[in-house]
This record gives sequence, C-alpha cells and structure tokens, in this order.
Amino acid sequence: MKTIRLIIAALAACMYLPGAHAQITADFTASPETACTGSVVTITVNNNKSDYKTAQVEFGDGIDTYGNDFKHIYTSAGTYNISLRLLLNDDTWTAKQTKSVTIGDTPELTLEDNPAAALLTATASSGASLSWSRNDAAISNTASTLYYMESGTYAVTATNANGCSVTQSLKVKYEQEAANDDTQIKVANNVITPGVRDGINDV
Repeated sequence: MKTIRLIIAALAACMYLPGAHAQITADFTASPETACTGSVVTITVNNNKSDYKTAQVEFGDGIDTYGNDFKHIYTSAGTYNISLRLLLNDDTWTAKQTKSVTIGDTPELTLEDNPAAALLTATASSGASLSWSRNDAAISNTASTLYYMESGTYAVTATNANGCSVTQSLKVKYEQEAANDDTQIKVANNVITPGVRDGINDV
C-alpha cells in the first residue's frame, strides 16, 4: 500500500512542476503586411493575456522590446522578419514565432510657391507620379508645375511604383496685380496678341 501511495503522490507532484502546463504557442498579427517607410506597423498579440506575463518582439531591424501590443516605424525599405515569444506565468518562454513584412520606399517631395508668378513647383523622387488638388478638390494636372488664379490650400501627392505616397500642401493667396504678363499669357490663352500691341486678337 505504501508503494502505491508513493507512486500516486509522485504523479500528482509532476502535474504541478513548472513548465508542465498545457502547450501554449505564441500567436500574433503584423498589420499591414505591406507598408511604406514612415508608416506605422502594428503588432498585436492574439494570445489570451491571462496566459502570459509579457511578450518580447524583435522587429528585424535590430530593435526589440517587451509589452503586449506594439507599434513600429521602419525607416528603410526591405523585407523584415518579425519574431515574438511569450513569457508564461511559470516564468518559461514559448518558442519564437516569426512573420515577415515588406516595406517600400516613400517618395521624397517638396513644394515651393513663387507668388510673383503665381506658380507652384513640386519636386519629387524620380519615377513618382503627381496629382494636385485645391481645397481638397482634384485638379486635372499631373505636371510638376501649377499656375494658380485662385487663393486656397493647394496640395500635391507623389506616388511611386510601390504604391507609397506622400503629400505636401501650401496655403497661397492670389493677387492678380502681382502676376506678371508672362503668367497671364500662360494661364489664359490668347489674352494678348503676341508681338502686336493693337488691342486686337489675331484669332
């Protein structure tokens, strides 16, 4: 009888040994899986928070941290392997789980105003396409320059082949008396007859 009791006691003790818990696998989501430099990637732990004390995440760019849910910004384009593991309630770590995200370059963009010429000039990374708007209304123009004849907030967006985009905006005030004759010719066709100052249009 003593032998049987000792065996039962030993089995019961094994049930409560550290690490003898039900197997827990770290599970997380990285969103979005495809992003651009400068944008936020969110890491969400999907495990029940009562099953672990903390999580460790390695973002794949040399940075790691501890916590529950995480946000990270990548500054260089590339594919990054994100790994995450959990510190369980019995002070043991789960195996690392790994997922990857792909980061594309965000184009560079500057926007300058020349009030004397009523001219906006956008300078973007090579290959980026441009789109313009005024007070959030789209303008049919894809060129790098825009002559304006109305005050307002003008914005230009540069988008590259990766689908990454950046926007710059300027609030401008249009003063007709400040615009030179050359600008008036460009923005209003045939206002002045070229080369003839007789006040009569040739067309």
